[in-house]
Amino acid sequence: MDRRTRPMVTGCTLWLVLIVAIGGCMLPASAFAGVLTAHTEPAIAITGRWVCPAGTDPIRHERETTSRDRYGEHRSTAYEVHCRDASGTIVARDPFTYVVLWLGLATLLGAAATLPVVVVIGMPASWLLKRRFDSPGSR
Repeated sequence: MDRRTRPMVTGCTLWLVLIVAIGGCMLPASAFAGVLTAHTEPAIAITGRWVCPAGTDPIRHERETTSRDRYGEHRSTAYEVHCRDASGTIVARDPFTYVVLWLGLATLLGAAATLPVVVVIGMPASWLLKRRFDSPGSR
């Protein structure tokens, strides 16, 4: 490997490692935040625009239900988006699609936040690598 390709390979490896390491933390964290906030009013309002038909308003609907696991049956709360028209009639119900959209938006936000963090950490690191390869003792 000649003297010009070694710094390039090292620099590309540095950026790749930073993207994988930081993205590997940011994306699951943003998806987890999406899970925790999926039943909130802002989530319903944002995703309801895509889920509900035109001319209807998305509202959050809670209902008591039961869930079963290895310890038996437990009471729980289920959340749905109901699409209400001007007369107050529910014209559509969605228990699932709005959650998938919200998780996708949260993960996309995490991916968008990954880039500036990688740049902020990667620029000084690449500068230090360049100094290392340009120093007289590295030849």
